[in-house]
Formats: sequence, C-alpha cells, structure tokens
Amino acid sequence: MDEQQVAVSIVVVNYKTRGLLRQFLLSVEKYKPSVTYEVVVVDNGSNDGSKELLAQEFPHVNAVILKKNRGYSAGTNNGLAVAKGSFVLFANTDLVFEGSVVDRLVQYFKEHATVGAAAPRLNNADGSVQYSAYRFYRLPTPLYRRSFLAKTNSGKKEIARFLINDWDHKSTRPVEWLMSSCLMVRKSALDVIGGLDERFFVYLADTDMCRRLWEVGFEVHYVADVAMIHYHRRESAERLRVSIIHARDFAAYFLKWCGKRLPAGLADKK
Repeated sequence: MDEQQVAVSIVVVNYKTRGLLRQFLLSVEKYKPSVTYEVVVVDNGSNDGSKELLAQEFPHVNAVILKKNRGYSAGTNNGLAVAKGSFVLFANTDLVFEGSVVDRLVQYFKEHATVGAAAPRLNNADGSVQYSAYRFYRLPTPLYRRSFLAKTNSGKKEIARFLINDWDHKSTRPVEWLMSSCLMVRKSALDVIGGLDERFFVYLADTDMCRRLWEVGFEVHYVADVAMIHYHRRESAERLRVSIIHARDFAAYFLKWCGKRLPAGLADKK
C-alpha cells in the first residue's frame, strides 16, 4: 500500500501474549475500520510461539521481530519507525477491537487541529467505565495509591485529584494524560516530540508522552462517545520483577518532571 494511502497505523507491542494477540488480530480483521490502515506488531523477544503465529496466520501484518525484550517504549519506537499512517493507534492485545472507534477518532482529529492525542472511553467487560484518563502524578501520588495512606484524608484527596473523581468519565473533554492501552496519536506530533522516551521500560511512557505533547502545544482529549472493551490484564507472574520495573519507571518520571511547572495553558483546559 502506498504510504500516502495509509490513514492509520495500528501499532501493537507483544510480549508472550500469543493467545491475546491472535484474538486481537482476528478482531481487527472482523471489525476493520473503513479508513485505510495497516497493522504493525512488534514482538519483544517472545518464546511462546507468537513469532510463528504471525508468520503462519497473519503474513500480511507488518511484523517487527526483536531478539530480546526491550520494553514497551523501545518496542513502540521500533513500530513507529516503520509506521506509514498519518495517525498511529497504540493498542494492547487485551482490547476487543472495534473499527468504528478508529473511524471516529480520525474524524475527531480532523475536526480538532490542535489535538495531538485522543482516546475512546474504555469499558470493562461488564460494561462499566474503566478509568483511563488522569491528572499528572505528584510526588506523593504513588505512595498514597499503594499503601495504607490511601485511607487518610490527604490520601483520599490526592487519589480523587489523580483519578479526576469530580468528573464521571462519560463526556468528551481535554485531559492531562491517557493510558496507551488504546490511544491514537497524530504522527506529525510524534515526530515533533521524538516518539516515546526509552528511559521508561514499560510504565509511565504514556504519561510522559502526553506531558511532552502538552509542552509543545498539542492537546490531549478523551472522546467519550465511542468505546472499546479493555480486559486490563494484570501481571501475575514475575511479580517481584514487575514491582522493580514499576519503581524504576516512577523514579525516572520524577527525576525528569519533579519540580517543573505544568505546560502553559493546561490549566485553562480543565
């Protein structure tokens, strides 16, 4: 497909989720968007048959095979390097794909020239709203969320601020940052900020990316009139390793952003 004809590049980073990956790719084929699109799958050194699955069942997918697990940010950047679309949809393998959502987001971008990133509402399997839009972390936020301090008055106040609890997450609006589980970004905006910051192995790469988009004048919007189901798979295996990565990525985030003012104009969008 000619580069100019691709509207959306669907970029998926896979690490040992062969079953979910297959389910996701089948759902893309079944509920494909009406805009032109391509699928780019970056495999982060999986040894579960994911590479063989791509070669045998999905040869039309643009597969980028890495020899080892380089993390979400580096994996995504490898996908961006070959992506041809004017817009990039970051998608997790635990999504139930719906092509009409992609069409709606493309339309939304065309109607809002200052928007650099936008995401649909995410629902849980039971239809309830899954929080996917947040205010930026403050230094005590992780501590309040992950300890007994969550039950203190100050903890409750900070968590409510972070989760934007003064909003029902059912209306379209600008937000500070969005989860990259299902997030569309203008490719030209990604070119301006230089993709994802690979200091973040997995976590907070989306937080950091949204903050950098705001820094250079793009807006981040939550589009509530369309939704995808997200199973929000939680890491159960290698829990200690996951906790260490979490801690390192939080440290990297605060070393980068602690003490810096929020981007100019962001307060006016709340």
